[in-house]
Amino acid sequence: MKSRRKLRRRYGRSASGSYAMTQHDLGNNESYGIGISHHPNQSSPWLALTGTQSKWFKTMAGATKWLAKRGYDSHGRRIR
Repeated sequence: MKSRRKLRRRYGRSASGSYAMTQHDLGNNESYGIGISHHPNQSSPWLALTGTQSKWFKTMAGATKWLAKRGYDSHGRRIR
């Protein structure tokens, strides 16, 4: 049986930067995101998320490299 997950891409701009994530809808009122999120009021403002891991970074470049090691680009798409 195939999974019926829906993909939705969110792109936006915050006051001091941009963020982009891929959101996976599991269909039972649950969802999860993969990509980079920006939180300007934190000491480490960049949050990199995968389906099972997350880590805070001080720079977007660091978050992008961390995601690349795990097979994702900064928007949460798989690198082929």
